[in-house]
Amino acid sequence: MLGRKSTPKASLFAARIKRIAEAAPSFESADPAAAKREVRKPSFRPGTVAFMTGERLSVMVTDVSEKGARVRFMRRGLLPERVQLIEPLQGINKWGYVAWQTASEAGLRFVGATRTEG
Repeated sequence: MLGRKSTPKASLFAARIKRIAEAAPSFESADPAAAKREVRKPSFRPGTVAFMTGERLSVMVTDVSEKGARVRFMRRGLLPERVQLIEPLQGINKWGYVAWQTASEAGLRFVGATRTEG
């Protein structure tokens, strides 16, 4: 070309890729809440959710962490704000608050955790 230095297209492409890679965000620090999330242990065990009124609801415990659990209902039901999760095979007997709920499952956040051995 007249009066211009020609740069090979491959080196332009390589330089552009290098700039993109250097500017890419780190996914490890993108969501600080995800870094604080407890490790959940998959589970598929029957359990019971007890209400403060004494009523009980059969559930399937699908995953558990030290701070909470996810439960799936055997039948449709609406949980009160505070419940007790009982799952004897894993030794779980904990009170907690309902963090979220759909028609078929709920997330529980434990308080005053007690764990029985055996």
